[in-house]
Amino acid sequence: TCALPISRGHPLRYGCYGLSILLVAAYAWLRSVFGNRLTVEQIFFHFDLGLNSLTGVDLFLIADAMRWVLLPTLGLLVTLYAAGKLADRIVRADVMARLFALRGMGPPGRLLGKLYQGLTGLGFSLFLALFTTILFLKQIEFFHFVRISLGNDHFSALYQQPDLHVLATRSAKKNLLLIYVESLERTMGNAALVGRDALAPLKQLEGTEIPSFPAAPGTNWTIAGMFSSQCGIPLKPFFSNKFHSFATEDFFPNAVCLGDVLKAAGYEQYFLVGHHLAYSGLDKFYRTHGYGQLLGREEWKARGVDPAEFSSWGFGLHDDVLLAQAKEVLRQHDRKRAPFNLTLITQDNHFPHGIPSPRCRDDEKRGDFAGAFHCNSRFLADFVNDLKKQGLLENTVVVLMGDHPFMNSMRQAMQFSEDRHVYFKILSALDKPPARQTMTHFDVVPSLLDLLELADGRDTRFGLGISLFSSISSTDYEHHQQAVTSEDILNKSPTYEAFWR
Repeated sequence: TCALPISRGHPLRYGCYGLSILLVAAYAWLRSVFGNRLTVEQIFFHFDLGLNSLTGVDLFLIADAMRWVLLPTLGLLVTLYAAGKLADRIVRADVMARLFALRGMGPPGRLLGKLYQGLTGLGFSLFLALFTTILFLKQIEFFHFVRISLGNDHFSALYQQPDLHVLATRSAKKNLLLIYVESLERTMGNAALVGRDALAPLKQLEGTEIPSFPAAPGTNWTIAGMFSSQCGIPLKPFFSNKFHSFATEDFFPNAVCLGDVLKAAGYEQYFLVGHHLAYSGLDKFYRTHGYGQLLGREEWKARGVDPAEFSSWGFGLHDDVLLAQAKEVLRQHDRKRAPFNLTLITQDNHFPHGIPSPRCRDDEKRGDFAGAFHCNSRFLADFVNDLKKQGLLENTVVVLMGDHPFMNSMRQAMQFSEDRHVYFKILSALDKPPARQTMTHFDVVPSLLDLLELADGRDTRFGLGISLFSSISSTDYEHHQQAVTSEDILNKSPTYEAFWR
């Protein structure tokens, strides 16, 4: 390295340093935003949306990335360059020249000179860049992504094609209120682990909980959790050169999802969120699959919501305000004859600490993420109870579930020592109880079709999902669940790729 005839101020050396700093800063920031489990698919998914639709990347995230990634990288690189220039001037001084030229010096001097040459040489900078690149790729599970891209197709044999025409022939029986709660998992109800029972208000609601709900592959972030629970398949967009699929206006156009069935059955469908609709492609997904009315940050502004209320994650509405707006939407729909499907997702629980509403209690604002979850649970319980009192939930199936487990940091992961399960509760009276106490995201859509009486109720299957009310034996379902929760389900599959064509 020392013998390389390249100046220590060579641009390539500083380029390597800059790459190393950038990768470390980028990974630290991505972990702070998206949590402990971060995958290359998730990064590329958001990058592609941002590249092809700038409104798909929230200004909140852009500003945050500049603050914690770009500016520190530039700052440290400038500091290194200045330090290098200063060191070069010192080395050129008469006394130091002999030291670093390694002439006439004893062993300590020669050792110091070689150390300086090694640490400031091109070879070390190249090694550092290579090391941080490999580490970054490992941390975002890039090598796992390569492996499953080359694996055998396990998806096709398990996928059950929904028959849209058969499902749509049954007349609409009930309305649907589907509430996704950001990062809601059963662990939040364990006071010994998180400091308080943050689910207490939800536990007090009448209904049926499913205690075993592990997160399957391809379901561990918001759009993935919603997509998999409504379409019965995991979200794995980057196979077979599909990197720019999200540049189109459609989102898995050939997949049959819950919204497609309900639209064919005559439902009027709404999707509500507090932040921008374009974030994560929510607008594309819900528009592609039958939702006629989508309401997000810009729509709330147009409706005259107080600008001061847009202070939650991504400069969106806080959950109590979003739920108040949802009540108004239901009141307006109550005058219509068509059945409805109103789907919404909250956001105040967002990783890493939640963003409690100004209307939360002081102890909830000071309670880190558990306080934010408890406040959110109170708002949700009040929302459901108020709708019941106002008669807006007559003949309506109400389901409340987490979109995915909490994306905890490494420090928080120490608190989550038990098995992780998504929270799922049916808040409606049931004619018969579920046939089992375990499920995955894929089982949500066939279970909803049974609850809405749009399926026969005997053995409803949809995509990779099997209804909670199916007559399948416990042994057979256990084998099925093991198959759909295996990482092999993400292997390359022509059946899956056909959803894009």
